[in-house]
Amino acid sequence: MPSISKKYLWVLLLVVAVGIFVRAYQFGTWIHFELDQARDAKVIDLAFEGSFWDLPLLGPKAGGTFLRLAPGFYYLQYISGVIFGQSIAGISSLVAVFSILTLPVLFLFLRRGFREEISLGLTALASVCVYLVLFGRFGWNPNLLPFFLTLGFYALLRAVDRDTEKKTRWFLLATFALTFATHFHFLAFLAVPVIVIAFLILKRAHFSWAAWGGAVLIVLFLYLPMGVNEVKTGGSNTSEFFGAITEKSTKEERTLIEKSIRNVSEFGQASVVAVSYTH
Repeated sequence: MPSISKKYLWVLLLVVAVGIFVRAYQFGTWIHFELDQARDAKVIDLAFEGSFWDLPLLGPKAGGTFLRLAPGFYYLQYISGVIFGQSIAGISSLVAVFSILTLPVLFLFLRRGFREEISLGLTALASVCVYLVLFGRFGWNPNLLPFFLTLGFYALLRAVDRDTEKKTRWFLLATFALTFATHFHFLAFLAVPVIVIAFLILKRAHFSWAAWGGAVLIVLFLYLPMGVNEVKTGGSNTSEFFGAITEKSTKEERTLIEKSIRNVSEFGQASVVAVSYTH
């Protein structure tokens, strides 16, 4: 397993320290908060007025549809408010914390394929990357994806390594992180299971029945609230899921070339805004 030498450990700590500063400095004053975040804050406020059990069984809406994601983001916001205070900054603070934790996990992930110098350089870029910094200051559910996806795929790689000890633990950690990641964005909900299944098939991964059973229990536990909601509502969210797929896929009839041009144009505009952004 690739490790880090003492001389580079100090560099990594400095990189993480810089990442902490640019994400945490004046966090409450400069936090990015929009209409969707105000909607989420109202949900958490109602839970604080009552109890944890007043949190909804479903999470935020998937963009442009009535489909709702799993509620993991709301639960994390509630926990964040308990730890950091019942305020806008308080319920959003875990987004910044996970953005910071992404950095050391990213370094470990990169070390699997690169030398220490390259891994540190890429981690340093991530530490001050405009997108990642702004996302760490933005209380929006998809902004948790970098941490949980990086952690999940790192753990998955460890789980299939021949030389790894305690593979079951790594596999269960990967299952938890990647399943939780599907709570935060509709694309992750669709793509992560496909990627993981394809990876495990290609790697011909072998785990004990206990490991597979534990993974299934983790998935069922993390999707228990959504399952309860489906039972209570007669599968209403499942209906919205199929509606979201069919309606969104036919909403805009554009060719691949038109979509590519639009993607380059909008990404370029967003990049200019992000790079030139000042407080």
